Amino acid sequence: MIGFFCYNSIMNRALVIVDMQNFFLKNMKKENKKQLIQNQLLLINSCVENNIPIIELEYAYRGENRGKTISELHKQYIPKYTITKFDNGGFTKTDLHNQLQKLNIQEIILIGINANGCVQDTAIGGLNRGYKITTEKGLIANTWSDDLHLSKSNGVWYQSKTQFFDSASELVKYLEY
Repeated sequence: MIGFFCYNSIMNRALVIVDMQNFFLKNMKKENKKQLIQNQLLLINSCVENNIPIIELEYAYRGENRGKTISELHKQYIPKYTITKFDNGGFTKTDLHNQLQKLNIQEIILIGINANGCVQDTAIGGLNRGYKITTEKGLIANTWSDDLHLSKSNGVWYQSKTQFFDSASELVKYLEY
């Protein structure tokens, strides 16, 4: 089911999907990839239901696009914007900040790949621009890891710098208010 949404002016939130492209997911263990996508779909459905805009970031390395956001996610929504980035951080040399300002966004919910690289660099860019950053450990992953868990230092960073939930269902409940 494809969800259409209107801008949720009360919450001032946007979901930003970072680099969920096959290029980055191809080396993940099949069961890890499946779990990550299931967690993300749970959140995406909640965002659609709560009229939260969805923005995709797609990585292009040295001008070569690494593909589109995976089709499994597109079955649930139509993105408000798709932004090509040429650096790890979603705010570096893109119009992400301008798009978020136009929508009066104050809180960014981050999901995607790689938790210790592009997702974290995007979070840092958002924090530096005054955005509240929200995520959950099952919505972000490192493709190089044997499991979906963040490294200890990476987990500590997210817990200390962002609003960090322990489960996707907790984050979904949070979005309902």
